[in-house]
Amino acid sequence: MKYMISGAGGFLGKNLVKKLVAAGQQVACFYRDNKKNGSSSLISYYQYGDSYKKVVRAITDFSPDVVIHTAAVYDPFLVDDLIGCNITLPLKMLEACKNVGNVHFIYMGSYWQFGEAGTNNIPIDLYSASKLAFESMVDYYAIRKSVFSTELVLYGMYGENDARHKLLDQLIYAAQNNLSLDLTKGEQYLNLLHVDDVSNAVIMVSKMLPKDIYHQKYCVSSENEYTIKELVNKIEQYSRNKLNVNWGAMPYRENEIFVPLYLYDSIPGWQETYMLDGYIVNYFK
Repeated sequence: MKYMISGAGGFLGKNLVKKLVAAGQQVACFYRDNKKNGSSSLISYYQYGDSYKKVVRAITDFSPDVVIHTAAVYDPFLVDDLIGCNITLPLKMLEACKNVGNVHFIYMGSYWQFGEAGTNNIPIDLYSASKLAFESMVDYYAIRKSVFSTELVLYGMYGENDARHKLLDQLIYAAQNNLSLDLTKGEQYLNLLHVDDVSNAVIMVSKMLPKDIYHQKYCVSSENEYTIKELVNKIEQYSRNKLNVNWGAMPYRENEIFVPLYLYDSIPGWQETYMLDGYIVNYFK
């Protein structure tokens, strides 16, 4: 199969490219600017810039079986970039998929777009609002234009070589270096899944072309949830050190989600294989 991936330089994108190439698949890395990460006869590179014609030309030229949109912008102060990456770019990709035909379009959603109990489907910020807005556009292309599409709603993601400085890695680093951390009261539940499991889910779904449902929607999540306090306890257990945490020093976000919602089913046949405890233990052996 041939895969085209936007955001190939990101945490999930890099992992996907690595797995697909290792499996002997042809991969096209789709960048806004001219970038290259590594070299392989199985990897091609395409630059789309701001041009719709470049998007169409790239997808037409490479003729992928699957297009995967992993690129995302989160910063609400970068409104043009956020709308451009989360809506405009994948909309161009959808239109190109429609023109090429027989392409499976896969994109990443966020559980933040579900909101919280009592306010279902009311996003908590501009990023998650853009995700929910794009979902309705995919509905249009899937139902009215017969573009096979799949949304994978992601929760927390972790793994080796993660440059995003997420909370889990901050806690591990603080334990290793006896640093102090200012946190909220730590009552939020997090659902954390290893990036390899997320990549495996994407690849599994890429091979599932529905006959009757043109827009599949799945949650990709762990079976386990932990509060931030429970995460700290785990790290203290495996590091055998008491973390210097200032509980309540940070306020909760304006629209904090304390308990994640799961509005879609899990992928049939997919299973979590990497355990959070094993990831933490490796840092304190």
